[in-house]
Amino acid sequence: MTARLAGRAAIVTGVGRGVGRALVQRLAADVVRVVALDLDAAAAAKTIRAADNAAAHAALACNVADSASVATGGQSARTLTLGATARRCIVARNCSAGAGSGTGPSWSPARAY
Repeated sequence: MTARLAGRAAIVTGVGRGVGRALVQRLAADVVRVVALDLDAAAAAKTIRAADNAAAHAALACNVADSASVATGGQSARTLTLGATARRCIVARNCSAGAGSGTGPSWSPARAY
């Protein structure tokens, strides 16, 4: 990632550990405002606290396998990211809930926005 991302905003799902946590850390290092979504709110908050400039980011609980949670989390994330920038937002869907099964909702930027 590069400095060209500076000033943008990102929504990242599945941030409690592993790849999602690494994405948050990398984006934050590139001065991207991150809204971190995870099923475990405490894990999302821990990820944000470990990120560069932690006060600029937000952690939200969101179960991407539940359409009501996606609608609420997506709207909250949208509000937080629009406050950061007028430029397009980065969306990193780092979870597999409902993937390939034909059941459960899919995360969609169109649905969140």
